[in-house]
Amino acid sequence: MRRLLMLVPAALLAPLLAVAGHVGPAQGGETFIRPTHGLDPDDWSLRRLDCDLVEADTTRVGLTAGPATSGQGSLLVEGTADSLRGVVRHRSGSLPSVSVVVMGAGGGEDAPEGVAPQGVWWVEAGGVTYTSDPVDLGDGVFERVHLDTAVLHGPDFTGSVRDVPGNQDDWTAGLLTGGCVGSPTARLDVFFWKKSRFGDDLEPSDWLRLDHVADVGDPPPVGSRFTLRARALHAGLLTGVVTPVDGARVHFRRVLTDGAVRTTSEQRANARGWVTLRRTADQSATWRARRDRSGGRPDVVSPAHDVYAALALSRPRLDGTPCPGVRACEDMTVDGPRVVVSGTLAPPRGRVEVHVTPVNGDPTVHMVRPGPRQRWRTAFSLPAGRYHVFVDALSTSPEYVDANAWWLDLRVR
Repeated sequence: MRRLLMLVPAALLAPLLAVAGHVGPAQGGETFIRPTHGLDPDDWSLRRLDCDLVEADTTRVGLTAGPATSGQGSLLVEGTADSLRGVVRHRSGSLPSVSVVVMGAGGGEDAPEGVAPQGVWWVEAGGVTYTSDPVDLGDGVFERVHLDTAVLHGPDFTGSVRDVPGNQDDWTAGLLTGGCVGSPTARLDVFFWKKSRFGDDLEPSDWLRLDHVADVGDPPPVGSRFTLRARALHAGLLTGVVTPVDGARVHFRRVLTDGAVRTTSEQRANARGWVTLRRTADQSATWRARRDRSGGRPDVVSPAHDVYAALALSRPRLDGTPCPGVRACEDMTVDGPRVVVSGTLAPPRGRVEVHVTPVNGDPTVHMVRPGPRQRWRTAFSLPAGRYHVFVDALSTSPEYVDANAWWLDLRVR
């Protein structure tokens, strides 16, 4: 293996593997990615090898917070100058065309000067081990690396993974990095295992969930109460067993639409890892929970959750009669030609638009600004016939979002 790695000319490495940026779902179907905290031994294992593919103990593998393309972190794989190491995935059935999103050392402190980071594919199928020629990794950037374009070598075999004997049985596959191929430090982010559609986003073993409890609907109207709940969790790296973090130091951060950041006071998670925040919806904001950690370890930040302070638009009235439905009013009839549409809007800094469309005609838009006590009213004349009326409230301030809208089926007699 050492001779193979040393003798393959650099000019021959590029065509061995097609590298594509991690840019989103593959064509032909939606991409499904699940966050994976820790490594369940039924699905994953670690390989620690020297440059001659002999088992070695010099490799360190850890889940840490860091740059990622799809989540809050990536799998940091680090070792020594004479090691190969990495995570491999076990599956039952035929060997698919797996791929990984990976970043090489990128010229950092651990990267040999003038040596581009590379990796080696490791495949076990039908009781036989296969390895690839070295393949190029992204140099300081995340890029997607595909197995089906690599050249694999095994006993009396050289070729593509599609031609590997026994690839209809249980299999193991993964990308190994290390000092043997100029990548003593690498990060693995997403492992795709079924033609680019199904993948595991390898996240830090410590993370925060953030849930919005819809107390009064989502989005909550301005002035109403809402609840955010964060949960501090930890997964064992080699077991995948998830446990709550009792006593974790957590606070919530709110980013307003103008970019201003507001931070709440620190709270301690209970024995189940939960921390709760209750607030009044006074303006739109993006919320995150952050767990502070000591000892130089990076803080843990939750995914973002938007809480929208929505304008509250009451059910409209037609000639003083309230619309009876929750969203749509059916068979509302008025004695024409004069029609009055009215209601209330809260809070201020908004306007109401009433769109009136004949069944076979073009719409007419009536814009209304609320008056005292946020009441609004508009009147217009319509010939006899059937109409669709759409009532909408639009925010005139970036602190709020638009209100719920109402559809009315109107008949003018």
